[in-house]
Amino acid sequence: MSNPGRTVAYLLMTFAVIGGIMLVWPSEGVRVTDDFVLDFPDWDGFWAEDKPQRRVALQELFDIYSLKIDSTAIRDSIKRAKIAHQQEMKWIQFADSTMSACANFFEAVNAGAQRQRMMRIMHYGDSQIEGDRITGYLRHQLQGAYGGQGSGWLSLVEVIPTPVMDYTSSDNWYRYTAYGRPQSIHTRYGMLAGFHRFIPEEDTVIVDNLREDGVDTIDVAADQGNEEVVTTVEDGAIAEQDTVRAWVELKPKGGIYGRTQKFSRIRMAYGNIRSLVAYKLYLDGELYQADSLRDVAFYNELVIDVEDAPGVIRFEFEGVDSPDFYGISLEPLSGLVVDNIPLRGSSGTFFNKIDRLQLKEQYDRENVGLFILQFGGNSVPYIDDEKRAEDFGRWFGAQIRTLRQLNPESSFIVIGPSDMSIKDKDKFVTYPMLASIRDALQKASFEAGAAYWDLFEAMGGPGSMPQWVNVEPALASTDHIHFTPKGAKVVSEWFYEALMKAFDDYRGVAKQ
Repeated sequence: MSNPGRTVAYLLMTFAVIGGIMLVWPSEGVRVTDDFVLDFPDWDGFWAEDKPQRRVALQELFDIYSLKIDSTAIRDSIKRAKIAHQQEMKWIQFADSTMSACANFFEAVNAGAQRQRMMRIMHYGDSQIEGDRITGYLRHQLQGAYGGQGSGWLSLVEVIPTPVMDYTSSDNWYRYTAYGRPQSIHTRYGMLAGFHRFIPEEDTVIVDNLREDGVDTIDVAADQGNEEVVTTVEDGAIAEQDTVRAWVELKPKGGIYGRTQKFSRIRMAYGNIRSLVAYKLYLDGELYQADSLRDVAFYNELVIDVEDAPGVIRFEFEGVDSPDFYGISLEPLSGLVVDNIPLRGSSGTFFNKIDRLQLKEQYDRENVGLFILQFGGNSVPYIDDEKRAEDFGRWFGAQIRTLRQLNPESSFIVIGPSDMSIKDKDKFVTYPMLASIRDALQKASFEAGAAYWDLFEAMGGPGSMPQWVNVEPALASTDHIHFTPKGAKVVSEWFYEALMKAFDDYRGVAKQ
């Protein structure tokens, strides 16, 4: 039988040894190698008031166990479990077994609906998707499998260089966005969350275009090539105004994805016209169309069907005031088109700030089968406690619900933030609240009816970003935030694989 006295003595001796180590152990740890530091709780930390701790991911537990367990059999078992966990984290997560968040999209594609009519996939995101990164490969694969071509919606004037298009333009364009500090005097930013004007809002001339009898009082001779547009208003308020000219030229690049360079329709979206604007459209240097943007509705489109995709598209505009130009779409008549909509600096919480009637009118024209919302990274550095993480999740959930109300037949997938590192002494560590932000986004997505793809865990969980930075060739940049083009391609391949697995699972087909 055991001796209780000896047991108590042994425990007291153990506590004394541990307490002694805690008293002398340096707070910065003991460095063993350049990459390995032994840490031990110090005395102050042991008695400090408990603070909320972030959830420890399974990935970390596996790593800890692997270091401490010597049994080869157990280590092999943990390794297999770690691999299985990592593989599971690559798949899209659903709140229910029926995969209702994506059911409408899967049903439509399974029935071949996109072959009868064009269907959109709108990929919104922050700077992580700039330059068609992630979206480009996804578009190429989906169009190859299910039909379609073209790049989809682009900004009319270049915001961020893209491999899809070479831009040149006059230097009198002004941009207004729905995110960041307030910019416009109205909230009709459109579904791309921003617009361009060739006359700033504060310099515009507001003109009532229509008389009471509905007859337009402004005449334009754009197709005659006049030097200026002459305006007449019957009450004599404006007899003549000098006009402003602007132009933009787009040249599709011969990129690695050939389907992007092929399209059958050009759509230019505009609105908020308060006086007549003349335009000329040139295709491959030849005048194709000359007319005026006459519609006074707050949203309208210029639609041009082309037999062969032109190599150069040039718009010239002239007027005493500028419309709001929302973008240009290069698209097919049927099949899938995948829009890349990067919004640098955005947290994704802007949809509720955009005029809902205008958004509804735009989305109703688009037949959006699937929304992909990839946000969260821009909020990570500024969220420092659990409450703020939960608040962000609720705000983001409200955006999903708004989009679902406007697009009740669409499906939704949220892609959460990747691992992001901050410098701590001489090493890079995961932002303290990133896992909590991920949890809040996942919860909000499920509650709002969206699926969730956990990019943070898929790439390796906490502490994985430095590995992506230091591998050869590098998969992430030295800012320990953004992927390199090669890293973005890896992420895109993973997401496409996850989307196809979910599609197969929905159809009851086992992934081979």
